[in-house]
Amino acid sequence: RTMNAPLKILVVEDNPDLAANLVDYLAARGHLVDAAGDGLTGLHLASTQNFDVILLDLILPNMDGMTLCRRLRGAVGKATPILMLTARDEAVDRVIGLEMGADDYVGKPFDPRELVARIEAVLRRGARPPASPARARPTRRRRLASSRARRHRTR
Repeated sequence: RTMNAPLKILVVEDNPDLAANLVDYLAARGHLVDAAGDGLTGLHLASTQNFDVILLDLILPNMDGMTLCRRLRGAVGKATPILMLTARDEAVDRVIGLEMGADDYVGKPFDPRELVARIEAVLRRGARPPASPARARPTRRRRLASSRARRHRTR
């Protein structure tokens, strides 16, 4: 999907002004936008509905964004692209967010145009949950073995 077609977007943000600004900005561009002001509501909406992308604050009441992201990727099994939006912009926070399953991490304050560009980029990449290490290693070994075999045959 691309931003040219209307997207269904979930905004999970406890700051009502920021949430309203995001909803208005994205809706003005033709997208269908739902919002949740806390982690539990966000988990419920994300678990029971299908969204094209989730914009997720890190610090939320009732359940933080890291836990929500981990639950969506784990028990719920959602592969919906997740962009973390947060004022916590330390490298360690970004790394943890990405390790929990987020597809991108946007520090606050941000320009809404940059956010839209990042949504586009994640959708272009066809964001998928990361492969488990057990599955990733054999695939790589098979590719290496097959590459070596081709080189050997061509000599």
